[in-house]
Amino acid sequence: MVYRREHWQISDNCNGMDCKILTAYVRIEGTWIRIGHYGSECKKFEPLDLQQEEKERLDKERMMQLVADFRQVKQENRARLNTIKNELNVSNSFFK
Repeated sequence: MVYRREHWQISDNCNGMDCKILTAYVRIEGTWIRIGHYGSECKKFEPLDLQQEEKERLDKERMMQLVADFRQVKQENRARLNTIKNELNVSNSFFK
């Protein structure tokens, strides 16, 4: 996979204007795992910060869970509000 960014923009060690960022993968037990970036012209490898990537992934999962929980609570509150409105409409029509 080739990123559109030039490699020299993120690396102090690369001066090639035509050098592109390639993603380096390793295959472990049938699964491709991303391990770093590789310069197409300078042939220099830059490992990924796997701890940072794992932290970002966990933060994203937590945020998605919070959003899902919020939507569920919002839906439950709407259902309760509709139930209360329906009960008020029934009691109002009963006394008329």
